[in-house]
Amino acid sequence: AGSNSTAKTIDMVNKISKLGADGVLIVTPYYNKPSQEGLYQHYKTAHDSSDIPVMLYNVPSRTGVDIACETVIRLSELPRIVGLKDASGKLERPAKLKILGIREDFALLSGNDDTALAFCSMGGVGCVSVTSNVCPDISSAMFKALKVGDYATAKIYQDRLAPLNEALFCETNPVPCKFALSELGLCSAKVRLPLWEISDNSKTKVRTALEKVF
Repeated sequence: AGSNSTAKTIDMVNKISKLGADGVLIVTPYYNKPSQEGLYQHYKTAHDSSDIPVMLYNVPSRTGVDIACETVIRLSELPRIVGLKDASGKLERPAKLKILGIREDFALLSGNDDTALAFCSMGGVGCVSVTSNVCPDISSAMFKALKVGDYATAKIYQDRLAPLNEALFCETNPVPCKFALSELGLCSAKVRLPLWEISDNSKTKVRTALEKVF
């Protein structure tokens, strides 16, 4: 339900809530580059506009703004802000948030498949995954192993998925992912502008990765 307009975000949150969704994922306002106080007020306003649970989405490489850990702590004090999808690449973030006193039931989720295992070893509890769309069984097995503390088995699954994790980001997500799914007969590879169809070179990378995984 994210937008760089707080008013539009509130409108989407309310529409989604009425449709019966269990929660909303709200990305940081892109392009505007708000201050930390602006980020806090944006999320708080969206939170206060509805009774639906909210997950923060931090992806500075796409939005140009990073939610500071201290701002996440403030937001976590609001009752319906329930977690964070963090795609900043800062693997120390879960540990720092725990040191700062993030509440126990606040879900810290990686937004990057390639570092998800490391993120969880630092205190995260899972991943909002791209790769799991293509290999749900293997991805699930990795996190189940992680959940019971079997890091050796989780590492085996991570190494198996590594070529695919890389190939699925050889171009802008979700272009390679949709192509991979089309190769498996699950959907079309078509994307909407301004995204464009995958290049032949990238098709080869994705096919090679699929062969290694399966």
